Amino acid sequence: MCLKKFLHSFNTFFVVALFVGATVLPNDVFAGAWVQKKGHWILISNFKWYESCRFWDKNHNTHSTSDCYRKFELNPYFEYGATDNLTLGVSAFLRRIKQGAMSTSFSPGDLELLARYKVWQKGSDIFSIQSMFNIPMRHPDFSHLQSPNSTISNGQYAFEGRLLYSTSGHHKHSKFYWYANFELGYRKNFNHAADRVNFEWTVGVSDATYKWIIELKQKNIIGMRNATKTYAPDYDLYSVSPSIIHWVTKHLAVQLGWDHDFYGRNIGQGNAVFVAIWLKS
Repeated sequence: MCLKKFLHSFNTFFVVALFVGATVLPNDVFAGAWVQKKGHWILISNFKWYESCRFWDKNHNTHSTSDCYRKFELNPYFEYGATDNLTLGVSAFLRRIKQGAMSTSFSPGDLELLARYKVWQKGSDIFSIQSMFNIPMRHPDFSHLQSPNSTISNGQYAFEGRLLYSTSGHHKHSKFYWYANFELGYRKNFNHAADRVNFEWTVGVSDATYKWIIELKQKNIIGMRNATKTYAPDYDLYSVSPSIIHWVTKHLAVQLGWDHDFYGRNIGQGNAVFVAIWLKS
């Protein structure tokens, strides 16, 4: 009960604070508020296996289902420095989904086009703005929602504006470096689904060589409860993702992590394991 009250206050706070928020990350090889130098690029290929056999109803109560929702997803993400202040990116989602007797072939799901512009920087502190347009390559994955578990798979034409702030540093009396990342955005959906506020933060620490990084990310999706159809997606979802990143060479890294959904509304409660390969110029 206390958790519900806390998250309700949390939702309200971030709706009000939408245009006062921010996002962060520490090095130009990452996303966040940081932009790529002109002519430089980074490619992150993320492989994820997700499973959900429980879901939250509209009152945040959990229920079990025999029709487990399972998804294998490949998500290549590429960004390129068009100028020293402007980075352009594209993110594609290819997935195979199965729930009960229904399934989809491994094929494109969504395509995201983004542009991020560095507005201000002072030392390791940086503030940027970002726009993103989502194009569903198939809509929806199933002809109707099998249960709240499958809500997350129903793509929408959408536009999102996002504020980002990043910072990093090191401890004076140790050889460890740290970084933090905060992102706050508003996503407008155009196919009956409810709009949503997206807020996420990331913190990480690395050794002196910057070859080993421990990272913790926490994401919050807050539905605006303004869906124009009763069957359209309208949900909240809170998740946490610990991971470890190892830079094998100056241009190649491998990331291993776990996603866990810990609270929500009208959405599946699931877990995922993922492996990502990072390549940078």
